Formats: sequence, structure tokens, C-alpha cells
Amino acid sequence: MSRLLCFTLVASLPLAGRAADLAPVSVAVSPAAIDIRHHRQPFAIQVLGQSADGYSIDLAPGATFTPADPKVVRIDGKGLVVPLTSGQTKVTVAAGGKSFDVAVTVALPAAEPPTSFRHEVMPVLSKAGCNAGACHGYSLGKNGFKLSLRGADADADFANIRHEFAARRVNFHSPASSLLLTKSRGEVPHDGGARFSRDSLMSKILSRWVEDACPSDLADKGEVVAVRVTPATLALRPGDRHKLRLVAEYTDGRQRDVTALAIFSANNDRFASVDDIDFQALRIGDSRATDQDQQ
Repeated sequence: MSRLLCFTLVASLPLAGRAADLAPVSVAVSPAAIDIRHHRQPFAIQVLGQSADGYSIDLAPGATFTPADPKVVRIDGKGLVVPLTSGQTKVTVAAGGKSFDVAVTVALPAAEPPTSFRHEVMPVLSKAGCNAGACHGYSLGKNGFKLSLRGADADADFANIRHEFAARRVNFHSPASSLLLTKSRGEVPHDGGARFSRDSLMSKILSRWVEDACPSDLADKGEVVAVRVTPATLALRPGDRHKLRLVAEYTDGRQRDVTALAIFSANNDRFASVDDIDFQALRIGDSRATDQDQQ
């Protein structure tokens, strides 16, 4: 599923003295409340500021996030709200001389769910570019390994990874030695080079899946029915950066922060660029960021 969102990039003032010019006159926090129902699905809190002349300011890097009950959630190094146990609490956000409370409800299943092939492994393969047309998503595959283009056929991809050639791509006796991991991390020769590092979220997801003997959830027909990016509109000056956040809504009504596994790109890289989840203005003009979520 993809969606186009417009980001307005404007430059009308000199860059000198930018910090003073961009002192926030308004501050908002998004979302106002968080509902977490999965051990491995943290949520991000955005702190959005606006200058007197209408420019957007990402205040999250300088904000403080304090959970009222550190036994229920913790805040990791990237500012994500990570669930620890079921319960209700709040996270106090302080930024721009103001304070906000974000209500947090955590309702975790009794046991941590196994890694989902559909909703975790497939997005990793897409974000890493493994199923792109220039790689294994090519109609004939690459070097004997074929994936469906952009993850269009989860059933076929599962069979090719888990069963093809006597499961040579996964090693249940030594998961870390699996070709699925070592090639993606660039630890053995791979025409596509390293796609992610060993300590990345993508590596952790694939490692956990192989350690669990590659469980299948192909029967799970849950799909994404809507996605929402915040902020929906940005007004930036050349050189300014702002993080994006993507939340997906599923057929069963649950919502999930999928920012870390989504793919963002700018439709016109003359005016803007997207580095992972950081949207950066390059020069005066308009650009749009496309988010592609295949959860």
C-alpha cells in the first residue's frame, strides 16, 4: 500500500540566525494517546513546533520523555515508547518550555508472539531492497534465488526461503550462519553487498525468525487498510530536517507504528531528500514523500 503526502518546502529568509528565527511559538505532541498490544511494536512520539513565520520545527531531538511508571514502558535511545508489561501509565513530554502528557495503555498477550513472516519478515525484505526488480525480485531471480517483485506473493517467498534447495538459505543449528543473514549483512560474498548491519532492527527480526525455525503465518489474512503519515504537511527551509512517522491500520482495527520498516522516498530529489525517516529540504520548491508500507 502506498500513499502520497505533500510536503511544502519554502525558503524566503536568509539562513543566518536560523535558531533564533525558528524559536517555536506553538508546540504540539502527536499522538495524544498510545495503545500498544505487541511486545515488538513500540510507538514514537513526535514533538511538532512552528515558528512565528510558519516554518515547521522538529522538537523531538531536544525534548525529554519521562514515563510515569517505568515498569510499564521505557523510552529507548531513539525516543520510542517500548512496552515492558501490561498496564496504564503516561509519558510526560517536555519541549519548548511546555509540558504534555501522553496516555499509554499496554495490553500484551501472555506470551511473546512468534516473529511474523507476513508483517515483519516481508517488510524487512522490501526495505532492504531484496525483492526489488534489480535484485531477487527480477523475473528470473538472481543467482538462483527468486522473490516476488516487491513482496507481491508471500506464499511463494516463504517456500523459496524456507524450503527450496533443502532449506540451504536458513540454518536452524546455527541461525547466525544462515545465508539469509550472512549475505544480507555482507559477511559472505554477495553481489548486492551489505543490506543492513548486524545490530540493526532488520537483522534482529530475521535472526529471531530463523532462531524460531522460520514459523509460518501465511494463514493470517490481516492486511493494511490505511496508513497515516505525520506531519502531513511541512514548511521547511533549505537545510532543515524533520522526522516522519507512519502508522498503519489493519483489518482487525489495530494500529501499529511501522515507521522503522516503511520505505520513504521523495518524488523530486532536486528539492528534497529522505534519509530513512528524515525528510530534508534541499532548495526552494515543492516535493512529495511517498511512503510504501507492505505490512
